[in-house]
Amino acid sequence: MHAKYRPAIARHALPLLLPLLVIAGCGSIDISVDATADDSGAHDATTHDTPNDTPTDDAETDAETDAETDAETDAVAIDAPATAPLTIAFGGTGGGRVTGPGIDCTSACTVTVPLGGLALLATSATGSGFVQWTAPGCGAGATCNLVVAGATTATVTFADLPTLRVRVVLPTNPIGSGSVDVVGQPSCDTSCSYDVALGGAAPMLTATATDCVAFDHWSGACAGIARTCTPQVNSDTIVTASFRAVSPCANQ
Repeated sequence: MHAKYRPAIARHALPLLLPLLVIAGCGSIDISVDATADDSGAHDATTHDTPNDTPTDDAETDAETDAETDAETDAVAIDAPATAPLTIAFGGTGGGRVTGPGIDCTSACTVTVPLGGLALLATSATGSGFVQWTAPGCGAGATCNLVVAGATTATVTFADLPTLRVRVVLPTNPIGSGSVDVVGQPSCDTSCSYDVALGGAAPMLTATATDCVAFDHWSGACAGIARTCTPQVNSDTIVTASFRAVSPCANQ
């Protein structure tokens, strides 16, 4: 009779070995299941079958980072004010300056400004006068309430101020004096020049004589013998006031 055989068989191998043992004619067989072997196999299977979670975690992290970056970029785009380029152009024969928020130009310049309303101020240089603005929203004055809806060009025009030249002609060796008073300006007793505002009222001239000198007549842009004259000054203009000696004269 065969000796009692107690092989240690893993649980998962039992279905395969049992038919073989019966065919071999073994008698009493005590089959014990090797739990350790089974557990080890299960452990190995678990170890090899469990997928690696690292790639999935990395993909999720990258997706979250991209989403956060996109959200931050969108937030910056929403918070940033819309802007556009503004070009200040200068025209005319004169010169001047254009100022405004972040703007200070004495010649052609381009700056970036927010969309919407913008106030620009044109200030003429000495000897020049402001003529006009050419830009959307600008009126006739030196202050332009510009409307910036996109890339915009604003042109300011300055012109040289017309000059009024006054000459005083006195007699030889006069006993007394002659002069011309110019409204808003110092009087002139020899030869003087005055800048006249563009589009402004023409200055009134008044000839004044003292002692043995008397006013005689106007020439140039004024004419006649009346003591007052209002010349038209649209460009450089010359006016001459002539005086004569008075004889007999009480002071002679």
